[in-house]
Amino acid sequence: MTSMPRWVLAFAVALLVATPALGQEYRGRVQGSLNDQAQLALPGAQVTLRNDATGVAVTRTTGPEGRYLFDYVDPGTYTLTAELNGFTTVVQRNVIVQARGDVTVDVLMKVAGLNETVTVEASPVAIQFNTSSKDLTLDQKAVQSLPIISRNPTQLAYLSPVVRNAGNKNETSPYHHWAGNDMDVGGGTYRRNDVLLDGTPLEAGPKIAYTPPMDAVAEFNVATNAVDAEYGHSAGGIITMSLKSGTNQYRGSGYFVGRNPGWNAVTNRVSRQHSDNAYSQGGGTLGMPLRRNRVFLFGTFEISRVTEVLPRALTLPTALERQGDFSQSFNRDGSLRVIYDPWTSHFAPDGRTIIRDPFSGNRIPRDRWDGSTGTSAIAGRRSRA
Repeated sequence: MTSMPRWVLAFAVALLVATPALGQEYRGRVQGSLNDQAQLALPGAQVTLRNDATGVAVTRTTGPEGRYLFDYVDPGTYTLTAELNGFTTVVQRNVIVQARGDVTVDVLMKVAGLNETVTVEASPVAIQFNTSSKDLTLDQKAVQSLPIISRNPTQLAYLSPVVRNAGNKNETSPYHHWAGNDMDVGGGTYRRNDVLLDGTPLEAGPKIAYTPPMDAVAEFNVATNAVDAEYGHSAGGIITMSLKSGTNQYRGSGYFVGRNPGWNAVTNRVSRQHSDNAYSQGGGTLGMPLRRNRVFLFGTFEISRVTEVLPRALTLPTALERQGDFSQSFNRDGSLRVIYDPWTSHFAPDGRTIIRDPFSGNRIPRDRWDGSTGTSAIAGRRSRA
């Protein structure tokens, strides 16, 4: 019998001793109560919550007060079914659970014969009765429909009237990871916010570590005040993004966003400099079931290409300067570009400022040249300590 490779043993030990990393919760909850027509609680009823996209279902039993609770519910659209012998089966469709949402679905059941079912198509009231947090939540349809040229999902936070760009307003593209935290949420929170992706903090100093593609984001939420204690390490707002997951259907998307400089109007020299900038971004997503109602796969790919024209004016040494002669070297204002001898550094009469003497004739002597390169060693200008 061969011995187990060391790396396999080390990996197994790491799995055994690893502790779970606790992040902030991005999932929501669904709760409510079951009552009969006399407003009496119905304990012992079976309540099933089923994800419409994945088919995953979870069942709870109402307690003595007829209440039920589904916690850690992924964002999405669900169907809730309540069943109890001797009562009508109630099916509540279009239960929309948002990121960090708390949905209350109270069910009224009436006595009826066997196999009688009442189906409610209208969505429950979206008001969150169990929290004082003020949130702005955008569902998957809104995230995909809103035109954002930067294609940076963190910029959706600016739809809230209390959020403003407090940093570099040009740092908005997906590869500019400053953009996710360069905002004030409610005032005075610049780079003090909390940016979460599926409950995992993304901050890496003043930046965020990863910016997901727009098409990969299922929901976006920004909380501006009175957040729960689990978010207490943030001095500002809470930005929460949740990624899509695969479903029981094969679904995908493809996109391309581009800016062609050949289509730009040229009106003056300044606009011509900027008209040569080219930008393109493309990608796609794919979601599928690996095992229906059990295991799913979702993947995304994105690539960005940016070409920017940045004019620069550079000055090369003249033939005299390459010989150490700066007697004909002038600044833009016409003054002589004085070259100082670093070996003559000494204190000025004030005893604090270090000054240097210029080379005679503004020429570097031959014996001060760098022999390894055959070029003159150009000393620095006057400096202060």
